[in-house]
Amino acid sequence: MAERERLTDLSEAAHSAKIAYDEKLQSHVRTQMEEIVKVISALFLRMQANEVYDRIVEGSASQPLSWRAMCDGTPLDPERKFSQGQRQDFALSIFLARARFTRQLLHGRAA
Repeated sequence: MAERERLTDLSEAAHSAKIAYDEKLQSHVRTQMEEIVKVISALFLRMQANEVYDRIVEGSASQPLSWRAMCDGTPLDPERKFSQGQRQDFALSIFLARARFTRQLLHGRAA
């Protein structure tokens, strides 16, 4: 019985550690995404002649490395709602923002 209790305690500790790790990871990803999403949003909105979208935001907690376009407070999935041209502009915005942040990381200063 003592061995079973020990294993149960270890299992609960492992589960708690996993939950804490997942929460910390999500927090870290969200923090890292905030700055790049601002740049992506600014670039994308400048490329769009029509002002349909308000801004670009990071994805949900379950998909933190995804993107959403906001339209009057409603999140839209770019893969489903953007035209081919908008998807190209969006991809270019992501590429340029990542290049900016990669340069910043490599050179240790703001680009």
